[in-house]
Amino acid sequence: MRPPNRAELDEFARVLGEELRASRRARGWTRVELQRRLHPEEVVSLQALSTYEQGIRRLTVARLVGICAAMDASPHDVLHRATERAFFRRPGDDVEVDLWRLATSSDPRLAGLRHWAAVRAAQDSGLRCGVESLSAPALAALGEVVGMTSEQLTAVLGALRECEEPRLV
Repeated sequence: MRPPNRAELDEFARVLGEELRASRRARGWTRVELQRRLHPEEVVSLQALSTYEQGIRRLTVARLVGICAAMDASPHDVLHRATERAFFRRPGDDVEVDLWRLATSSDPRLAGLRHWAAVRAAQDSGLRCGVESLSAPALAALGEVVGMTSEQLTAVLGALRECEEPRLV
């Protein structure tokens, strides 16, 4: 891996923030709850937690370890997922999604996307049988809507397909 440029580091900070937010939300916690569970010596404001999750402010390694420890999450796993997403996904790593299946899914985790999928499928007659290819940024944005990382959303969307995982195109 070559040294990342400023834009790539900014993207990494954003993706790392998404991973932290997804970990917190997976526990059903607010930022207030996370703040309360931090080590007493770890003084982190709610605003700081928000800026870390948005990728606006960069975390020190010590702060990342403290936040992960409070959530009982592995800092290694969080960093690995963020590194993979920020530096090793290629533009061609899009995921195909069957919008009609998404629109009619009974999975409660996808409730926030059902209406969008129905409208999108109905609007675009150029879609192949209601299938749309979603880029990494699109998956990240949709994941934000339902409180999941791109990888978590990709796995859930894959369950909508019969006998196959989402295909990379």
